[in-house]
Amino acid sequence: MGVVLKRGGRIAPPRDERTIVSKTKRRITITIDETICKGCGLCVSVCPRHSMNVAGHINARGFHPATLTDPDSCTGCAQCAIMCPDACIRIVREVEE
Repeated sequence: MGVVLKRGGRIAPPRDERTIVSKTKRRITITIDETICKGCGLCVSVCPRHSMNVAGHINARGFHPATLTDPDSCTGCAQCAIMCPDACIRIVREVEE
């Protein structure tokens, strides 16, 4: 699990990390740092597979953070990470041999 530098110099681990193996034999790790997500929903709106949604719980900042709700349909296209204004989504792709 990676480490994310927050404002103020404090270090916090990402809260929501999912690892999936796609149908193309690619291992995809998706990390959403819920501590900095403001729940704007931009990542949800650009997901072509509708794999993401806004969570029902509230983070420490008082927002409903984004969450990966359907990891099996995620292709790792990274549209959510590109769109995120807070850069709280990280996607790592590894090809299995």
